[in-house]
Amino acid sequence: MTKRVTVSLRGIKNVRTGSDPGAELEIYGDLFARRVIVNSLGQSQALVQHQLFHRKDSDAISIRQDTIFPLNATAPELAIEPGEFLWIGGHMAEQDDPGVNDNLGFIDMKIPHDAIQSGLQTISYSEGDEQLDTMWTLAVW
Repeated sequence: MTKRVTVSLRGIKNVRTGSDPGAELEIYGDLFARRVIVNSLGQSQALVQHQLFHRKDSDAISIRQDTIFPLNATAPELAIEPGEFLWIGGHMAEQDDPGVNDNLGFIDMKIPHDAIQSGLQTISYSEGDEQLDTMWTLAVW
């Protein structure tokens, strides 16, 4: 049975600034909601993809520790069929000036059709002692 899913990216929280200079993390990257199939060889293919967040390192957002940068980005409805997956997430990084930027990770939460449920989902990204959380809301019917 088809599951109709609406995915909303609600915010990005600076959980821990760590040893990064200053009181804030300067965040950039790309976050998506995807309808995905995985073939018998384990290779994935996005059937539908919606970008919900995009910032370049030159346009990073500054977020103080224990603060949420609010977002209200909602993807158009996704129709997930049995055997398919909902993938939410993407790549996040932290801009350092001067110095080498910190890669906080390429992370997707991969939710199989049968496990997709309405509610809040949190995906954590980190490098060393820096951590941020992305907060998502799923509505399923």
